[in-house]
Amino acid sequence: MNEVYNALIENYPELIIVTDLEGIIIDVSNSFIKTYRIEKKEEIMGKSILDLLIFQDRERAKSNFTKIIEKKSIKNQVYRFINSDGQYFLGLTNSCLIPDLKEKTSAVFTIVKNISNYERIEADLKESQKMFQLVIDNIPQFIFWKDLNSVYLGCNKNFARVAGVGKPENIIGKKDQDLVWRDSESEFFYEIDRLVMELDKPEYHVIETQLQADGKQAWLDTNRIPLHNEENEVVGVLGTYEDITDRVKARKKLEKSEKKYREAYNQANFYKDIFSHDISNILQNIQSANDLLNIYLNSNIENRIEDRINDLVDISKTIKEQIMRGARLINNIQKLSYIEESRINIKKLDLFDILNESLRYISNWKYKYNVNIQVDTPHNSLYVYANHFLKDIFENILINAIKYNNNKIVEIKINLKKKKRAERNYIQLDFIDNGIGIKDVRKEKIFQRAYNKDKSISGLGLGLSLVKKIIESYNGFIWVEDRIPGYYSKGTKVILMIPEAQ
Repeated sequence: MNEVYNALIENYPELIIVTDLEGIIIDVSNSFIKTYRIEKKEEIMGKSILDLLIFQDRERAKSNFTKIIEKKSIKNQVYRFINSDGQYFLGLTNSCLIPDLKEKTSAVFTIVKNISNYERIEADLKESQKMFQLVIDNIPQFIFWKDLNSVYLGCNKNFARVAGVGKPENIIGKKDQDLVWRDSESEFFYEIDRLVMELDKPEYHVIETQLQADGKQAWLDTNRIPLHNEENEVVGVLGTYEDITDRVKARKKLEKSEKKYREAYNQANFYKDIFSHDISNILQNIQSANDLLNIYLNSNIENRIEDRINDLVDISKTIKEQIMRGARLINNIQKLSYIEESRINIKKLDLFDILNESLRYISNWKYKYNVNIQVDTPHNSLYVYANHFLKDIFENILINAIKYNNNKIVEIKINLKKKKRAERNYIQLDFIDNGIGIKDVRKEKIFQRAYNKDKSISGLGLGLSLVKKIIESYNGFIWVEDRIPGYYSKGTKVILMIPEAQ
């Protein structure tokens, strides 16, 4: 036993102090002699161990020394020791009660480990961590980092705020499922984390949505980077993102504004086209009629009335018709303006009342054309959601069926029936004529006399483009088919579907 004791006293690197039960030093190790720069042990022996401590730690040390006697040992006590230069160092002490081999009595054996450097390193580390947290807390971006299981290891204040955890340290140990995000968002975040870590490849500028703690639905521009240890192994993921919600809203607002002004520009060009083409056409016809009238008026005075009365009547009719065409054009443009400005109200209307009123108007054409119109329906009453423009639609379709027809007898059949489409109830109207028909390549174009569309389509004013706009304002549909499939020249079928009103 003496050999072990002597080996410790002579060679143990930490300080060893042996005292009696009163705390009086009776032996020290060679490492103690070197640390305190004394010539021999006798210079320190006989002094109290408390004399080695600064004054503020002595009372606590005295109390703990009593506990050593009672409990046989006491561990991990830190005191400030005074060295030979008058400076103090931190000493971690472990003390126990042992028998004094020389005197056959008990003694206190204390090992002192200088931990000043460890404390300094720990303090520096804490200061470094504090500075790091201070830096990332003052960065405007949102920052977080996770381990291999996507468990949060830390974040900055901005991220803690939107995550609803208060302080950054409260994020530690949590997963995305524990935070305020939607379930779908949490799953998406997890999948992106896995992708970055498993492929060991960063993902930059991933646009994500995030429901934040204050209820805000945010748009994020996110970067995720794999984290590596000293062996270059992936140990986690670092994420940073910028809130681009205002930018996204501004872009959408700008796109909406651009669309609005683009439509306004196209609308202006559309109206310009209507007036430059159609009004010019009307004025040219009136001018031609007027020139012809002047020829008649300047011809032989004796013959001009008696012999050419019929020609003059025709000229007068031509001028009147062109004036009426101009009036209809202006009326159509006004209607289109109402539709585009959403100034029309949709309401429940009796379909038969509207159709009969249109048929009465068309009856005036029977004096000029031989027209036979039949209406076929199994229903006694039908109601639709529409407005007063529905009458204009019917009249437009019926007039086209009469005008574009080379037969001696103009045959028009109108079928009405109920139809369901996409779980909604409609009234379908089929206007079937025996006219010249419409080629397949023009079946869609006839509805396109509108903004920046094909200007080669002949016809006056808005026509079927206006009809289509009105039908769409009802959430209805319109299209054209051949009366006999595959034979366009045998006539046309114009099909309308208008939402049914109960």
